[in-house]
Amino acid sequence: MPLDAWRIGVNYAELHVSERSLGIGGVSTNFIEPAFLAFVGDGELYGYEIQLGICSPTDEIVTIPSLLGRDIIDYWRVTYSKPELRLVADVVAADARQAL
Repeated sequence: MPLDAWRIGVNYAELHVSERSLGIGGVSTNFIEPAFLAFVGDGELYGYEIQLGICSPTDEIVTIPSLLGRDIIDYWRVTYSKPELRLVADVVAADARQAL
């Protein structure tokens, strides 16, 4: 999302491959870039090669935070407890751990 892209310094002028999508903020143009997403937990490194959609900034979506997609979450058991202010993720799929 634009807010996170701004935080990590994405230069939109360098992005070229795009597609349109429909989401919470309406229709947006997304630039598709190869990316590597990594998580560290319990002494293990979990990595994923993904195609990252980087949304063009518009007034409707500029403050919406980024979310992990199902392509990553499907490998994990996620437990959320609002009363305990706790979010826990445990890997459940054997192929979720990829060698670097």
